[in-house]
Amino acid sequence: MAKPQYLVKLEAQLSPIQRKAAYMLAVNDLGIDGPRKTQIQMAGEIGVSDSTIRRWNQNPAFIKLMEYHTDIIMNRYHARVMGKLINLIEQTDATKSVKPLELYMKLRGLLADRHEHHWTGEMDKSAEPKDWSKELDAAEKALRDLDDVIDIEAEDVTEDEKEEEKKSNG
Repeated sequence: MAKPQYLVKLEAQLSPIQRKAAYMLAVNDLGIDGPRKTQIQMAGEIGVSDSTIRRWNQNPAFIKLMEYHTDIIMNRYHARVMGKLINLIEQTDATKSVKPLELYMKLRGLLADRHEHHWTGEMDKSAEPKDWSKELDAAEKALRDLDDVIDIEAEDVTEDEKEEEKKSNG
């Protein structure tokens, strides 16, 4: 299966060691391979300094790649969470908490709070209509900024990052 185009663009902006680090840090942050390690420990495993990781964590492309890896990993747990939900539903003990499962389902967009509003048919005629132009301008600017982040060239890799990558590759 071919990689999505946005992923190809993100990866093009990062060095191989940054791509590897984004995955390793996402796995560590989720704590699925054992206890979470400190940033200093992770830097040692990756073969860079912890200040390099701090700098990478300021790079929007690096952050987006970590988010991508986190989403892929979370998708692996979907069936397990649904299985636990079914088990809880089938149990007769109603004292079990389903809050973690509820949160997971909300995060995955599978559950939403429902709010109903009833209009009485009367309107406050003294209220001025809202001017949405500022909000629209801000949203358009945010979209342009996001496009700029995705289109950043790989030249953002600094010389010391290139040097650290050479060291880690032997």
